[in-house]
Amino acid sequence: MNKCLTYTTIERVVTINGKEIEVSVDTGSNFFLAGSLEAAQELDLALEDISHLNIEYRGINKDSVLQYQAKEVCLKAFGRETYGDFELRPSELEISGLTMGLLALHGLVLRFGGHG
Repeated sequence: MNKCLTYTTIERVVTINGKEIEVSVDTGSNFFLAGSLEAAQELDLALEDISHLNIEYRGINKDSVLQYQAKEVCLKAFGRETYGDFELRPSELEISGLTMGLLALHGLVLRFGGHG
């Protein structure tokens, strides 16, 4: 018997650089914050070109080289304030929105409900 894994995306309103914004929480990632150019512009992030570092950004179906990053972005979420890097997702990966990754969750206890 085949079982399908179903899940609900965890979404939260957080404060990034003083602005409230909704993010998806990705517990399987290895970044602090990642998002689109539109998200970076909405948050007034100072992006710097890091393409010369040849950092690979892994998407679900495609990989690409990370082009831009904002350093020391302030994130207030889950009752604490932390700082980390925002990675601008390569546009060819066609991933929209803003995602808070595992590095932003460091030190928190995560509890998942056992549905199914």
